[in-house]
Formats: sequence, structure tokens, C-alpha cells
Amino acid sequence: MRNFFFWIALLLVSGGVHAQERLLFSHSCNYTGEINPVEDLYGFASDTEADDAMHRIMRYTGLPANFTIKAANVPNAAAVIYEEKRFILYNQYFMLRIKDQTKTDWAALSILAHEIGHHLSGHTLDSQGSRPDKELEADQFSGFILYKMGASLEEARIAMETLAVETGTSTHPPKSARLAAVTNGWMEAKQQNEDIKPISPSLTASTTPTTPTMVPRSPPADPQKATASFKRIWVEKEVEEQGEKGVRIHAHFNVANLFGQDCRAVAWFYDGTTGEPLEDFNGAYSTSTGDVSVGVDFVPNYISADFTDVPFFIPYEELHQEEGMHLIKFQVGLFHQLPAGQMQQIGAVSAFYTFEYELAPPAPSALFRKMWVDFDVYEGIQKGMRIHLQFNLKNLKGHPCRAVVGFYGDSGLPLLDYNGLYNTIDGKVSVRTDFSPQYDSSDFHDFILFMPYDELHLSPGNHSLVLDANLFFQQDNSYVELGDGFEKFRFVFSK
Repeated sequence: MRNFFFWIALLLVSGGVHAQERLLFSHSCNYTGEINPVEDLYGFASDTEADDAMHRIMRYTGLPANFTIKAANVPNAAAVIYEEKRFILYNQYFMLRIKDQTKTDWAALSILAHEIGHHLSGHTLDSQGSRPDKELEADQFSGFILYKMGASLEEARIAMETLAVETGTSTHPPKSARLAAVTNGWMEAKQQNEDIKPISPSLTASTTPTTPTMVPRSPPADPQKATASFKRIWVEKEVEEQGEKGVRIHAHFNVANLFGQDCRAVAWFYDGTTGEPLEDFNGAYSTSTGDVSVGVDFVPNYISADFTDVPFFIPYEELHQEEGMHLIKFQVGLFHQLPAGQMQQIGAVSAFYTFEYELAPPAPSALFRKMWVDFDVYEGIQKGMRIHLQFNLKNLKGHPCRAVVGFYGDSGLPLLDYNGLYNTIDGKVSVRTDFSPQYDSSDFHDFILFMPYDELHLSPGNHSLVLDANLFFQQDNSYVELGDGFEKFRFVFSK
């Protein structure tokens, strides 16, 4: 996972000054134990990572946030109402300490989800504050949301295992009951996930959004009553679109009460091992927060519109992973575009789905442009020919490479070497130079090899000769050709 409370630590050591607000309230729903109303309770601007975590949690609920999150001098975390406004308050140092104790960010996320559950369940609307039944509902909500976010059961329970007290109080249940509630919520979300079974890609050949065909055209849309549900999600791997290899996700879903409205289906991607969102680096397939995603726009043509196969394609390269085997998980959400351009989520996001893929290193390649020769030139006291090569190499940065020029008679037979100075391993006349490209795509505008005339080992007279040049790269203990080589160069040599 992304380092959830990195910015909290930065805030504590930076000495920055933030706006503060004095808070007075009569009751609260606190994670462990009731907060006594105090006159010296202050709220501060929340840190960026806490805001991001809150938005991530809310994305899994399908509901807008009806509260504000603030850092405060509370013992741990609490849901409160102040001046008829709802707040989530959290102690930044406490969150750092619980993360250090548990060695994971899931503990802090589960505490935040618990407090959000209080507000969403309406627990803060009465004047009773924390009560055992309310706490168990919030614990259950926390377990449910953490499963949706990708936490294991152990990760969902770790905060409660660490902080809850063994015996119950008038405000909070005993540890065993709270752990059972977290487990129950986690299992409920897991069951929902298992109820939506992926199907084999072979069961469908369609790769374009289908036209809804359920019911006759209906009255105008009512976005306030909009609903959505997923029926099937499945994956095709190793597919190509416009020359790029990647993965195609298919979604079957229903949208109601959005007839004629601009909508969008979006898939988000996560590391299947850590649960951390995949980070985008080029803006091609990304969310507004810089995570990897892919979206498809659609317009419901019926009041209850069934889209049986909406495909999302994303190239493997746009997942921004290193070479090797990767486990990726994803989920899909549906959105309605509001008049001002904002996107409002419709219903809850889908369960998580996973796929594996292997990103192989890109294949080395060569572009052979041209070869030309300068005759009767000297290097030192040796007279000979200077051979020029112009070419481009890709995906061989820092790799051992070799340029080789062989010499042949007009009969096609190679010239034979007699002294072992300019030769191939099987005794043919040649000249070579080893080098290593400095870039992923390296241009060589004038690569030069010098061949002394004496090393051609020719008798006096005129000789029709052919130069055959090629490029190689080292693989294991041998050199492999990069292609068919340069166009052969023919000339007459007189000795």
C-alpha cells in the first residue's frame, strides 16, 4: 500500500503553521472509549494522505462524504457533530504509533473506516454517543470496507487485535465481540464477491458495447434515483489493439434512471500483492490523482439499461511495471457526468478481480541504413580501406554488441586468412569492432572500421570483391545476428 501516513510524519516535523478551529461538542462515537467534552479541543487541517485515504474508503461505499476530516487533539479517533456539521477527528501521533506497532497501514485505514461507518449509519445524530450496538455496527462496516479495499482478514482485524480491551464497558463491547463483528463484515463482502462469478472469455466473442434491449423507452432520467449493479466481469489477456499487446476487461452491468445521460465506466488497477494502486507516469491511462485506470463512456438508452459486454483495453506497458511476472487486481466503478463536469458515482464499485501477466524485456532490434567505403587511406603506416556504417539499435543499452565486415570474392566464396590478425574463428578474412550502445534507442551516424589491404591476402592483379556487414549482440556466451545486415557493397580491388 501507499505509505498512508507519510505526510502525517512530515507535518509533525516540519513546524508548519496550519489553520486551527476550536471544537465544542456534547457527545461522540470514539474508537476506544468515550471522549469527555473539553473546552481545549482543537481541529487542524487534515494531511493530504488522510484525505486521500478517506476518499478511497468512500469510493467503496458508493456514497458521497457527508462529513469533514480533521486532525485534532483527541485520544485516537472519533466521529462527532459540531455546529450541526459532521467531523471525523483523528490524532496524528496516535496514527503514527499504531502504524509503528502493527507494521502496516491497514490498522489506520480500519480505524478511519470505523469512524466513517458511524456517520454513514447515523450514529452521531442522537445524543447518546458511543454504545455497544453502534460500535459493533461500525466494526462490521470497517471489516466490510477493508475487504473491498483488498485487505486480508488478518489485516482487517489487526487494529482491533492491538487496541481493543478484553472486557466490555457501557460504551464499547468486549474485544471478542468486536473482532467477531469485523470478521462478519469482511466475510459478508467476500460472499458478495463470490456471488459475482467471472466467466471464461471463450463464452463471448463481442468486443464492443452492446445496445440495451430490456424494456421500452421510458420517462426522463431521475439521477437522484440512479442505481447500478454488476452482473459479470471477465478478462482477456494477450490481446492486441493498434499494435499494442495488453489486457481487455469485459463488464456486464445494469444502470437505471439515467436514460440519455452521459456516463462512464472506469477500471482501477492495483498491485495484487501489496494492494497499492498502480502509479501512472505519463498521463495516458490515469485518474485525476495519478493512478493507473482506463475508462469507457456510454449513454443509457432505456430507463433500465442492460450493457452485456463493455470492454476496457489497456496496454501492458501502461501498467508501468518492471520486467517479470506480475499479479494485478482491479475493480470497476460506474459514474454519471453532472452538468458542471464532475463525475458522480452510481452505486457501489465491483468486487476485486485479478489477472497475471508477464512483461518480457523488449526484443533487441537493428535498423540498417547504409554502408560506404573510403579507399586508399592510411592509419599509421598501413594503407587500406575505411568502412563506414550508419544504423540504429534499440533495446540494447549497455549491452555488448559487435559490428563485423566479411570479405568475399565475386564467386561468393569468402577470402581466407593466413595470419590470424583479421579473421573469423573459422579462418575467414574479416574486421570487427566491439561496442555498447548508450541509449535505449541509439543512432550511429558514422561507425568506422579500418581494413589494411595487406590483410586481404590477395595475389597481384584485379579482384572483384564483396563486403558483407552485419551487427550482433551478445547472448550468454555467443553473439546473435540482429538481422539480415547491410546491403552488400561491391568493388574492384587492384593490387
